[in-house]
Amino acid sequence: MDESRILARIEEEVAAGLRGLNGHYRAWAEAHLVPPRPVTARISLDSDTVETFWLVAAETGTDDSGYRIVYDTEMDMFGLITRVPGRGDILLGLYGDFARTVIGM
Repeated sequence: MDESRILARIEEEVAAGLRGLNGHYRAWAEAHLVPPRPVTARISLDSDTVETFWLVAAETGTDDSGYRIVYDTEMDMFGLITRVPGRGDILLGLYGDFARTVIGM
């Protein structure tokens, strides 16, 4: 899938997810959305295998959780990554759609 299609898919899925969120979940998601860009993360804490994901939501300096939301193009799912001292960015898991991922934090 080329970059323009990836960005369109992310935009579509995030918009649908926001419609499914309310209250503090929606407010947090809207405040932490970032322009999507590729990032790398280890696929687990005990693995050296690194994969590329698309960063969708990140720390802003206000009401941060320590988690960032990413999109996996191959699985067509959103998930969470976090930074672990000495290990870098680690994928915590893929949770499905955008709303489910936000709620799963």
